[in-house]
This record gives sequence, structure tokens and C-alpha cells, in this order.
Amino acid sequence: MAKKIIQSNSYGEAPTTLVDHPFYGLDCSDVEQVAYRDALWDKNKRIVLVDACAGSGKTTLAVAVALMYVKYGICDEAYYVRTPSSEGRIGFLPGDRSSKERSYMQPLYSSLITLGENPIALINDDNFLNQKMGTGVFTTMTDVYILGSDFSKKFVIIDEAQCMTSEQLKSILTRCHDDCKVVVIGNIELVPIIQAGATHLSVVNCETEWANQMQCCTGCSAGTRNITCVLGDFRLHQHNV
Repeated sequence: MAKKIIQSNSYGEAPTTLVDHPFYGLDCSDVEQVAYRDALWDKNKRIVLVDACAGSGKTTLAVAVALMYVKYGICDEAYYVRTPSSEGRIGFLPGDRSSKERSYMQPLYSSLITLGENPIALINDDNFLNQKMGTGVFTTMTDVYILGSDFSKKFVIIDEAQCMTSEQLKSILTRCHDDCKVVVIGNIELVPIIQAGATHLSVVNCETEWANQMQCCTGCSAGTRNITCVLGDFRLHQHNV
């Protein structure tokens, strides 16, 4: 059965800037946060790469902008992509594909709750209920089964990219058409930790791997002129609206 995605734009015209926008109550108070938020909202920046510390709100900001992209009709749907990276330490998980992948998608659930949204209504599931009702915004997946996929007019969030090799990241980026928005999120400080606990399933070989991933973006049709990289040690705050 084909997916039925109904995303009617009842929000009017999309704002040209998020300055003075309610933006789910998120307070982007420092330079790096503002640069990241503006790069996410800039339709001319097709790929945004961000390297910042854990807990800085990288995923939350990306999820917030993805919601707005879909609500304003700029994109049809949002994809949240992770790579399985811990089976060697916790063992292989039981169940079907969705059950195996669900534990890796917790950051998306947490971000939606932070934004005051209902993850159950916004994340598509195997029952296609949210697709049929037209409430589904996010589709979750890992890179394991991504070959052969074709992304058009999608907002693609690639989270925990420091756990990926350049080849894995390129396999996702090359799925994306020119009308997609892609966000690559990672934290280079976690690379030594991943290395320390590495097994035969390790996907990160050295710190330069994460730095070199920016270069692999030139292997897709995006080119380099539409790529923005945001580096910083910023922290995210939220205020009531």
C-alpha cells in the first residue's frame, strides 16, 4: 500500500527569517545558535553540518526547523536517519526491523516532547495510521536499508554522524535530490569514546574521519557552494511563549 501523505499548508506564507519568531519557545541566545538556526532555515543552504557538544540542542533545533519546513509546505516529509553503532556492546536486538531501530530514535522523540509536540502523532509507523490521517511528519530509518531509496522534497536529519564512515554518510547524501534539505549532526569529541569501546562493528577509525566527511559532500550533486558548517560549544535554552 502506498503512503498517503497529506500536508496542507494552513499556516500562511513561510517567514523569511526566524528572528522574533516564537520558534517553539527556543531561545537562540549566542552566535553559534543563531548561525545554526539561520543556516537551517535558509532555503539556499541545501546541506548544513554542525559539530557541537552533547546537550547543546543540535537535534532539537533541526527537528524544530524540520517541522516548520513540512508545516509551511517547503518539504513533504522529514526523515530522521541514524546508524546502528552499539550492537557489539549490548548485543543484537530482537524483533522486526522497526523494533531493532526504535531505541536509536529516542533523540527524535525527546526533541518533539521538548517542542511540546506529540511524537506518537508525528512519527510514522508500520500501521500507516499517521500517514492515512495526514498527521505524520517524520519517518525514521537507519542507513542499513537505505540503498535504493530516493529522497525528493524531504528534510533529512542525519544524527550522530560521528558514528558513520564517509562511505555510510555518502550513501545517504547521494539519495537526496536537489530539492531536499540535509542536516548532518555530530560531535567530534565523542570519537575517542567510540574508539575506546570499538569492536569489529566499529564505524569510526580516527578523528580525521569526521572532518573528512565534509569533503564527501562534494561527491553528491550539491557541490560546495550550498554547504554550511557550524562549529561551536553552544547551549540551548527554552523560554515560555
